[in-house]
Amino acid sequence: MTAGLLKKHGKDARVLALNGIVLLNSGKADDAIAALQRAIRDYPKDAFMEFWLGKAAVAKGDLVLAERSFRTAVTLDPPALPAQQELASVALQKGDFALLAEIAESTINAVPGFAEAYIWRASSEMARNSTAKAESDLQTAMKLAPSNPASYLQLAKLRLLQKKAPEGISLLEQALQKNPDSQQALRLLVSYDLYQRRPEIALSRLNRQIAARPPNSGFQTLLAEYYIQAKDLDRALGAAEKAYQINPGDSDAIMLIARVQVLRGQAAGAIGAWEKWLDTHPRDAAALAVLGTLHEAAGNPPKAEECYKQSLQIQPEQPVAANNLAYLMLANGENVDVALSLAQVARRTMPDSANSADTLAWAYYHKQTYSFARDLLEEALKSDPSNQAIQFHLGMVYRQLKNNAGAKDHLRKAISLAPNSRTAQDARVALNGIG
Repeated sequence: MTAGLLKKHGKDARVLALNGIVLLNSGKADDAIAALQRAIRDYPKDAFMEFWLGKAAVAKGDLVLAERSFRTAVTLDPPALPAQQELASVALQKGDFALLAEIAESTINAVPGFAEAYIWRASSEMARNSTAKAESDLQTAMKLAPSNPASYLQLAKLRLLQKKAPEGISLLEQALQKNPDSQQALRLLVSYDLYQRRPEIALSRLNRQIAARPPNSGFQTLLAEYYIQAKDLDRALGAAEKAYQINPGDSDAIMLIARVQVLRGQAAGAIGAWEKWLDTHPRDAAALAVLGTLHEAAGNPPKAEECYKQSLQIQPEQPVAANNLAYLMLANGENVDVALSLAQVARRTMPDSANSADTLAWAYYHKQTYSFARDLLEEALKSDPSNQAIQFHLGMVYRQLKNNAGAKDHLRKAISLAPNSRTAQDARVALNGIG
């Protein structure tokens, strides 16, 4: 039907937009974007077309275009809740809590009875440690939509942040009852069980939820992660492969299959699995980023760099590719300014990652802005004290800041974490150079 309309009315903006939606639903995000952009050129103030252009951009992984398109859709039609919801989703993907707060405020002003907007605002408030305001918004959301599991999930996170674990766990269990397929609620519950050193309860919880629900690839990936932590790689591989069988489009499952193969010393097999995936998903930017990490593990940095660059051509803000390419560029003595820009992209999209903090700090080190590097590394070390690279980099930063005692301490820790590694060798050289 669409082909016929295009033949007769190929220049009609509405037909082009319809074709773009059809292309998007067929998995052709690039073609969809081209069709929708042509339609918008001819009909520039249409919220419906901008909304679908944003959807196509999300499918491609272009969050910059997605944000711009959804913003335009909201401007053209302020009460449009679907556009607000998509824009909030983009903000969460980017870790942009200022944008999330902005969306929440505009949505509450336009539709004050929309519970989800209060949850968005609470999330942004929690990111700023405004717990009292977050509490108020979440209580409002629960009154407006008592059966919405998202309110219970977010309030549970707040309780855990407040170190009120029993209440937080109770809220997580309620969230899981209201949405039995919630991977996020189950993940938090299992993580808490493991933190309490109750692995048997964590495993029982996982198996019980898996048995009670239809096949769920997300639950199987959680099970695979559990077995990786338990160092049971056979069962981990079995769970990851089952997740892939349930949903061949689940990149987390493929990633876990690859991870287990690397842990088994089978990097070549993991590379083969990802290359097979990319044969049928050539525009999967995340898959290219993972393939790059596997080539690094196999000792092939040039091939890894090639994969990262391909990933970033598809999705300019792909965080893993940006982070790892920046690190390789610094290691190879390449353009520091480009590496810094890439590291900033990675940090913006992975604000809670110790690795992104380390990479950005190392770029600052090479730019000789040592105080910025120190602050990032000290914060990262709180969440990942056994990270050898962070210990080494902090030692190097302290050396430049003339804090010889701190430099020696962290360089020695770096050596102790992996005495036979290249990083340990570099740390010994640096340590010998301190007077």
